[in-house]
Amino acid sequence: MTAVLARVSEQELTATVTSAKTLLRPDDGDTLDLIETRYAPMRQSLHSLYRVLDWSPVRATEPALQALEHVSRLAEHRKRVTASTQNIGKEKVVAPLAHLTERWRKHALAGEDIAPTFYEAAAFDALKGRVRSGDIAVNGSRRHRTFEGYLLPQPHFDQLVQKQQRSHP
Repeated sequence: MTAVLARVSEQELTATVTSAKTLLRPDDGDTLDLIETRYAPMRQSLHSLYRVLDWSPVRATEPALQALEHVSRLAEHRKRVTASTQNIGKEKVVAPLAHLTERWRKHALAGEDIAPTFYEAAAFDALKGRVRSGDIAVNGSRRHRTFEGYLLPQPHFDQLVQKQQRSHP
């Protein structure tokens, strides 16, 4: 330590250590803290993609789609999700939080405040998972179609039955 202080003043060393601490990442090993800066350039494209595609959820209520609908509704009024309850004109709207897993909650929520970037990224992450699992289909997609899309069309099946070409177990 003495050798270091012979070359650098104590104030300089303290300032360097303090600035280096700002570069450290949390000890929990969670990589979500890196998303904030990388999400911003992709935000507009992701929102455009969400609005253009025709989503078909299996369940009547799908948390990821509800969250993205909320984000889109606020965006129409040039707002972002910043609190669990917000005003749009005279109407008070509540942000859906069901899409937030425990991992995302610690980044997106701080009491009543919501970090908009993490809230939106969590919704897109949940949407990706639900599409991959088949819980949400993308109409017009060959890869992510509804369950019925994998079955034979009814007229074709009826033809096979008529011709007795249906295989028996």
